[in-house]
Amino acid sequence: MRYELILPNYVPVSLNRLTRGRFRARVKLAKADKQLVGVYFKQSGIPPATGQRRVSLVITVGPGERRTDPDAQWKGLLDSLVACGALKNDSAVWLSLGGVEWERAETAAGRRTVIVLEDLEDER
Repeated sequence: MRYELILPNYVPVSLNRLTRGRFRARVKLAKADKQLVGVYFKQSGIPPATGQRRVSLVITVGPGERRTDPDAQWKGLLDSLVACGALKNDSAVWLSLGGVEWERAETAAGRRTVIVLEDLEDER
């Protein structure tokens, strides 16, 4: 199965922001991401993971916002998906990383992240 989890006005916290700066600020960023992703996941009706899933991203940034390196978004987002049950674990046994696509919105209101979850149980 293929599922899309849409998070309006959200771009995952980059790895640089999660590893630099004060400890309390980093913990607060990670916790906020986990709560936000968890709320949208629960409301989406997407079933919790029972096997391996591929995760892909489509990130839409607002005008004037910079795109980060493609690998910068994964750490915090994967931890958030594990915490809410969208992934069983973020190890290679349970996770296959898909691509990261970047789009640009015409207005700041168009910012969003689409997390595509695909069950891969049949492919193992």
